[in-house]
This record gives sequence, C-alpha cells and structure tokens, in this order.
Amino acid sequence: SGHPDQTSDSPTNNHATLGAQRILTHALSDGNLKSTNSSGTHGGTTATFNYPTSGKWYHEVTIDATDSSGGNGVGIGNQIDRDVTDWGNFLNLVAYLSNGNKHIETGSASYGTGLNANNIVGVAFDADNQTLEFYLATSAGQTASSQGTIPTSEMDGQVDFNNLCPLVFGRDTTQTFNFGQSAFNGTDGSGTLPTGFSALN
Repeated sequence: SGHPDQTSDSPTNNHATLGAQRILTHALSDGNLKSTNSSGTHGGTTATFNYPTSGKWYHEVTIDATDSSGGNGVGIGNQIDRDVTDWGNFLNLVAYLSNGNKHIETGSASYGTGLNANNIVGVAFDADNQTLEFYLATSAGQTASSQGTIPTSEMDGQVDFNNLCPLVFGRDTTQTFNFGQSAFNGTDGSGTLPTGFSALN
C-alpha cells in the first residue's frame, strides 16, 4: 500500500489513525490506516485525533477503490457515534463525494472532479477561519489541484466546529489515510503542503 504498518511513535511523533468510534461495515488494516467496505451498506468510523480549534491541518486520503457514486467520498465531521442510518444520512459531516459533488449543510451540491482509483485527496481544514479545502491529484507524484474552498456558511449548520475530526465513510470503497506517517504527495507531487498547514500530530 506504500504506507507502513508501524511507525515511530513518541510525544513528538504521534499520529492519528482510524477507529476512534464504533466501526460499521468497514474493516481496518495497515495499522488502522486503510479502511475497506466492499458492501453496499453505509458505514464508517472516525480518526483518533480531533482537530484543534485553532491552526491549519492537513492529511491525505488515497482512493484505492470506489464506485464513483455519491455514496462515498472524503470528509471531516463530528467525533460522535453513528449507526448505519446516520452514516447513510451523512450525519454531522462535510465531504467531497466520489461523484464530484460536495456534501454540505444543504445537501449535495456541485463541487469538483469525480474521484477514481489511485487518486490522492488532500484535506486542508483551517480551524482559524473554519474553512475546508480539498485538493485532488490523479496519482502519486502528480500536482494536486484545489477543488475549491468550502466556507463556514456551508458547514456551520452541519457540524460542530469544537468537535471535528477526519473520518472515513461510505459504501463500496477502499481508502488509505496518511496523517503524516509517510511522506505526503502535497500540492506539487513532492510533499509541499498548502501554505501554513501542518500534519495532524
């Protein structure tokens, strides 16, 4: 997968993984960084770190497999327990969906390019300004293009900004997360993060 099963972990090198909340219909592997759901049933789980309420935070998600529908994607949301119905309703989350739309407080809306296998999605959450921006690289080593900034006004009715975290969700999807355990693809294909952003560790 290109991602290590083990990384050095210390007070200064401590990274998020997946599985903080109940894991539904998804199976975790590769050090709890890879999530697989080969069923048509919605589910997901959350990351083990919440976003701080200040600062600018970045992680990446590699799309290993997707059905390119609106039923999965890459997102952030509240650190809460959800059941299968909640995941299917995209409860308290904001996302870049595999069909290219975004899920915001008003529902699904036009956003960017649809997702395919081998794509790398950069997730840039600006806690200072309460905005979210997704970057898309077609594959590793490729330049990533911003799909647009999602403003506070499209999220504040959907999520609680004081209890946000990365998450994995959806059906018929396999994704591998990188919270800084491995080198990032970044915006330029060689690891450069958006200006002012840091890994969530």
